[in-house]
Amino acid sequence: GSWPTNNYTVNSNVTVTLSNNYRDLLIRKGANVTLTGTTFRTLRVEEGATVTFTSATLNMESLYAGTGLNTGIATLKFADNTSVRVTEVVEVEERNNINPDNKKVTFYLGDANTDEEAFQVKGNGTKVTASVYIPNGEISVQNCNNCAPIYMSGQFIAERIESGRNVIWNNNNCGAAPMVTTDDTAPVVVCPGAQQLCQSVS
Repeated sequence: GSWPTNNYTVNSNVTVTLSNNYRDLLIRKGANVTLTGTTFRTLRVEEGATVTFTSATLNMESLYAGTGLNTGIATLKFADNTSVRVTEVVEVEERNNINPDNKKVTFYLGDANTDEEAFQVKGNGTKVTASVYIPNGEISVQNCNNCAPIYMSGQFIAERIESGRNVIWNNNNCGAAPMVTTDDTAPVVVCPGAQQLCQSVS
């Protein structure tokens, strides 16, 4: 299907509820936004902003959380258990909190094209509480030296999974304690088929 045609920008430090679907939606820093729509081609959430999704199914092409400026926590909240369907990429920058209320949230990345999809987390205290499924593509979690740990809580299934140092992987269904990657050389999982990562691989 086609994406919506209208674009919108939420200004900084504004509290608002939006009920429409959008082609390109930008949420400026410090805003507090409730989204009741289901479809957003490109959604950008700047540092310090909080977004709450109320729909149980979301459709996106690209989702960008934070800007990497490390000046505030971008928070994505979900009112209920939610399926997030993404056709290209999810990028999560530093100091983000995805699903702090611990709803059952699953990101499905894929489309009918042959190109790969990607779920990228760029570290320094980011928390992701969600499962991620990418049949054709990569989950990449990279942290900087001497940065706060990244917490990845959920089931992670992808063609490739790359984990940098100081990343804490946790899945309550795995039956084992969470593990943290501390090696100087980032552990990498590469396999010809889907790979499920319940713990870090060293």
